[in-house]
Amino acid sequence: APAAPSSSPTYFSIQMGAFKDSQLANQLVKEIKEKYQLPVRILEEALPGKPKYVKVHLGEFYNKSEATAFLARIAKEGRQGFVVELNKF
Repeated sequence: APAAPSSSPTYFSIQMGAFKDSQLANQLVKEIKEKYQLPVRILEEALPGKPKYVKVHLGEFYNKSEATAFLARIAKEGRQGFVVELNKF
């Protein structure tokens, strides 16, 4: 049976890194944006009592298998990451 639509639209992305230093994050963003020509997002995360850090996400894929296939492609180039589901808003 098809899954019921969720209340907020989601997409899949590849988390390429998490950084405390936003300069390192920006360096990765520049590099992967030029190389892969896909949308790149930086999301800030601050957990209570922990230092703030930024996560770099590559791509907006409609389904998990599409994202996983792209991750396998970039893994052959020595890149690491993992697939995450994110809300559009």
